Amino acid sequence: GTVQGLLELADIPYVGAGVAASAISMDKDLMKKIFKQRDLPILKWLTIKRKEWQKDKEKILSLVQDDFEYPLFVKPTNLGSSVGITKVHKKEELEKAIDLASSYDRKVLIEEGLEEVREIECGVLGNDEPRASVVGEVKPAGEFYDYDSKYIDKETQLIVPADLPDGVSRKVHEIALRAFKAVDAAGMARVDFFI
Repeated sequence: GTVQGLLELADIPYVGAGVAASAISMDKDLMKKIFKQRDLPILKWLTIKRKEWQKDKEKILSLVQDDFEYPLFVKPTNLGSSVGITKVHKKEELEKAIDLASSYDRKVLIEEGLEEVREIECGVLGNDEPRASVVGEVKPAGEFYDYDSKYIDKETQLIVPADLPDGVSRKVHEIALRAFKAVDAAGMARVDFFI
């Protein structure tokens, strides 16, 4: 939302979501809270602050160990392009992953992951009456759609349209539109799914 805010202060027109929707969509914790309040399907998560982590690592590691199932994804809360994200398979990898994510942001999101899922994406276009696009599937070359898979590795595939049953595509469209409206997005957005 900072770029949008600057453009609005300078009275420069732009395309896409406004200040609030952009800020909400960049903050994974806030976005998940809004999605949960709107009964959108989300994975279990915990957000911790860097200071909490530095103060009592053992307490947080124990909490995650007791309350979460592996694999986990550990992410900086306010960063894009999968920068600083680690897929964690076991307890021994968790501390290093949280250290990495907290080097990028003062808030870290720890999220339960899923095994053997398909990574699906759906564009949403419009303002007052948005429309969902054709559903696509990302087939990353690596273990998940990380920074390297997005920008460096040439093996990642984007398949459009995704080979999904019609009912699944309709459900993706429905949820993508609900997510778009939940954050009051405008113009365009991409909504990502695991199925």
